[in-house]
Parts: sequence; structure tokens; C-alpha cells
Amino acid sequence: MVPIDASGDVVRPGDFVGQYAYCLDRADALLRRAGLSLDDAVTTYDYSTPASRDVYRRSHRVREERLGGAGVYPGAGGVLMSALHHPGALVAIDVTASRHPLEPVNPGWSRYDTLTYSPGVRAGRTLFMSGFAALDMETQEALYPGDAEAQAEATYGAVLRVLEHAGLGPDDLLSTVEFCVAPVPPGHRGVASVRDRLLRTPPVSTRAACAALLRPEFLLEVFPTALYPAEEGS
Repeated sequence: MVPIDASGDVVRPGDFVGQYAYCLDRADALLRRAGLSLDDAVTTYDYSTPASRDVYRRSHRVREERLGGAGVYPGAGGVLMSALHHPGALVAIDVTASRHPLEPVNPGWSRYDTLTYSPGVRAGRTLFMSGFAALDMETQEALYPGDAEAQAEATYGAVLRVLEHAGLGPDDLLSTVEFCVAPVPPGHRGVASVRDRLLRTPPVSTRAACAALLRPEFLLEVFPTALYPAEEGS
């Protein structure tokens, strides 16, 4: 979803929160044509720019008003890009929804009690997850500033904890999308070795460069998706 109307014009120029709301409202309108709504969203991954970092938190109220209406907030992630689809666009949002009933997956991290997203959402056989970075879930402190390899260890450790709580393991990962800040930080070559070691049989993995992440200390963020085994006879 992008904040551009049918005429090709940017809506609410200079208004990050207004553009964020427009993108979600547009997604809701399209989902309703398919018999769904934002209540069925399993993930919202948004893309903004470093210039919007200071106002990003204001999107909380917009998300609170529009998401989680069925009792389950979607997974979420945020990436800062050097540029978006139009010079006046301040945000773009990928919204994924499911026709299956939604079930939140949280290993017990209390920080999510006040957030508008969940660590994971199960829909049918798929476990959709939020973006994870090197964050201490209790203190909210960014871990290992400047050390990409150590951040990868903490990041994939969080992913594995969600999988374990969901009754899954690393072999059940379907894919990972790994956003890394550019220019590539020192020690980034070690990220792949960490991923291969912790995930044993690495899933399909995509790596992409970004201008920055929402916390300036973060060097990478991972968006994972996992699949539950098929039941016998299904």
C-alpha cells in the first residue's frame, strides 16, 4: 500500500501519520472486496525513511484504532529506505491477510502487552512472524551495537524461541527475509555462518540492503515465516 491516490498524487503531503492511516484504510477497502478486512491481517511490514524516524511512534494510535479488531494484532516490522515510490511518499506498507482463524503466538514477552503487533500469528498451517532484531525483550535495550555477528546470534535466537513456543523448530522455517543496513557493517560475513549454524537446514533466505532500521543501533532485522507439518490424511 502506498499513499498515492487514483490520480497519481500523494495524499496528505508531509503528514506521516495521515499517510500511514491512508495505507491501512486502503488495504482494508481492498480486503473487504475479498470478503476479509484488516481484522484478518497476519503481518504489516512498513517502509519509511530515516527522516520519518522521529515521528514513527505516532503511528501507534493509527494501528491501535484499525488493527486487532478480532483480538489478534498482526506481526509487524519496520525498515527505513533511502527513498520510496514517490518523492512525497513518507511510508509504504505490505499487508498480508488470511482466511484462516488467527491465533497469537507469544513466548511470554510482556513488552507486547502494550504494542500493536504480535511476535507471531498462526493462521492455518502458517506461522507469520514479526521482524526481529537484537533486542533485550525485558529491558528493551539494543544488544551488541556495532557487532553484526553478535546481533545475528541474538536475532535468530529470538526467532528460535518463538518457533519453540509454537511447537516448531528451525527445520520448519519456510523463509527468512534479512534486511541489513548499508554500507555493510564490519563482521557481516559472519551473519551467514550464524544463520547456517542456528537454523541447521537454512530455509529460503533473501538478503536486502536498507538505509537504516528503526533503532539506530540495529544492523539487521529478520522477517521469518514458518510452516506447520501437514496432519496425516490432510
